[in-house]
Amino acid sequence: MASLDHGLRRQSELADKVRMMWVQQDPARSSLRDAPDPSDDDDTEWAEFRVSAQANQMYETRNLDQPGLKKAMNRTAAIETTCNEVGYVPQ
Repeated sequence: MASLDHGLRRQSELADKVRMMWVQQDPARSSLRDAPDPSDDDDTEWAEFRVSAQANQMYETRNLDQPGLKKAMNRTAAIETTCNEVGYVPQ
């Protein structure tokens, strides 16, 4: 990705496309897969930013130190949490 903002825009577009797949019951939705299981990790630092594809989007985060998903209050909070975990300082 060229920038964090560009990546977040793409993420929003993708979430909207997935939501439409569910609404329209698109047969291609069977090809959707969940993120890898964090218990399979080899102690490599990682953080995940997850957004639901529902009309009322919900944001969750998790990382190496906290492998269980945790709801964020809003999109900004989820982004900040994920950036903090990977050591990225948005500009």
